[in-house]
Amino acid sequence: MKKHFFLPIIYCSVLLAETMPVQIVSFTGYVHGTSVFLNWATATEEHNAGFLIFRSDSTKNGWSDSIQVGEFIAGSGTSNVPHYYMLEDKNVSPGYYRYTLADYTNQGAAEVYFEKVYLLVEEHTSSGGTTIDEFFATVNKNTVTIFWETTAEQNTLEFILERKDSPEENWKTVNTQPGAGTTDYVTIYQFADSSLSAGTYWYRLKYLEADSTAYFYALVISATVASPNNAGEQKIFPNSFWLAQNYPNPFNPVTIIRYSIDNIHNAESAPVILKVYNLLGKEIATLVNAVQEAGEYSVQLNGANLPSGIYFYRLQRGNDIAMKKMLLVK
Repeated sequence: MKKHFFLPIIYCSVLLAETMPVQIVSFTGYVHGTSVFLNWATATEEHNAGFLIFRSDSTKNGWSDSIQVGEFIAGSGTSNVPHYYMLEDKNVSPGYYRYTLADYTNQGAAEVYFEKVYLLVEEHTSSGGTTIDEFFATVNKNTVTIFWETTAEQNTLEFILERKDSPEENWKTVNTQPGAGTTDYVTIYQFADSSLSAGTYWYRLKYLEADSTAYFYALVISATVASPNNAGEQKIFPNSFWLAQNYPNPFNPVTIIRYSIDNIHNAESAPVILKVYNLLGKEIATLVNAVQEAGEYSVQLNGANLPSGIYFYRLQRGNDIAMKKMLLVK
């Protein structure tokens, strides 16, 4: 009989506000052993002193008072390039937790709270020797495509992807894929779950090691399929500042990035800049650096000379900034 171990259930959302001095583009968490790791990324920072993370426990009467987790994480001051941060919450007991990210500026120590990360850590939480760095979903009409990326695997025999159509239902297997065995290289997996009805779905990834009878459970994510009247290609709003999700995504090796520019800024003094960065924040390519009038534009990115992995693309004109994530799979 196989023994089961559980890693976290996670729900994550990010709130972006143009008036905030720091633009957070992601805030996620995962569990490894008895530690919870919180990761977040910024697109731009202005007078940013740093961050604090607070944790609340779920009780019968609601959420407990927040307590600070770890030390103060220094920010990057004023910066127009992406930055990535991580904090480890050690020796976490089984329970349901809410983590809140707070940003502090160096102008009056102003405090800004962003959307939360929720984690469910169950009894006998454990993890194997495989490191899963990414587990996320994209939605295109009635198809949800699940991606996961490993940076190291240890005797991984197979991955099993499960889905439930409501929180009350039992998990059911929708896909099985062989693992990469033992490797220190990045491996990217994907599965397209098609012909889905409108609604929200939950996906859970588990894997089995070749020399073990225990399944190890990874992050659980949710994805929402829109009704037929609302599904389809993402629309660009003319004469507004807008950055669309690249298409196709994932891509190999060519993808198209669409965006639109408003007519608020002076076209003679505010160039449009579109750049691509890797996960380490290193600039990979400058796709656009020119003055453009209000309207809709598209540009092609050819990743033939880039390795497989996750990249960010960032659009800026004046004080307007937008950034999104894309996946290159070869």
